[in-house]
Amino acid sequence: AAPGAAMAGITLREALRTSTYIKLILAIFTTYLLLQAMMVHLVPVLSNGGLPRTEAVAIAGLMGVGMVLGKIIVGFLLDRLDSRLVAAITLAVAAVGILSLSIGGAPAPVRMLSVLMFGLGTGGVSPIYPYLTARWFGMASFGRLYGATTSIYALAHSLGPISASRVYDSTHSYQLILATAPLMLIIPIALIWSLGKAPAPK
Repeated sequence: AAPGAAMAGITLREALRTSTYIKLILAIFTTYLLLQAMMVHLVPVLSNGGLPRTEAVAIAGLMGVGMVLGKIIVGFLLDRLDSRLVAAITLAVAAVGILSLSIGGAPAPVRMLSVLMFGLGTGGVSPIYPYLTARWFGMASFGRLYGATTSIYALAHSLGPISASRVYDSTHSYQLILATAPLMLIIPIALIWSLGKAPAPK
């Protein structure tokens, strides 16, 4: 298809031959590999930062609030702004939240804000990939197209926490994860941006 042209009715086999679908798959994998790694280890990260476990659990609960708000806000913005910009800002918010968790000795309010930002970004991501799939490939085969990406999503969900655990076991610290995860979120931002502006729905 020509750049910017909607691929209405494209099949899964046809989609797998396009760079657009491959980029989406890679973006989904890297996004959820990193976000799920942080989500599962959030309480230990807060505890290792010097908070009592009960306080760490309470602060981690703010992530749920952030996720709900993120879904609502991003869902509202996707139909009003360039989806690439929305995705970039959403992932950047998550990245800043993760990075700020690495600040040693930060007071509880700072950690609360960090977790809330991470939640906003994580929740905000969830409507982005279905939206991009529908806009680029149409709704005729959406179930199969997006269904195929859920296996990538599931793989990332499994590998992310395992990888983070191994890094922690090797370094006895979460600092390496907190420093590299935000930088690695540049990968899905770049992949999504390289798609070009999403075509108008048909």
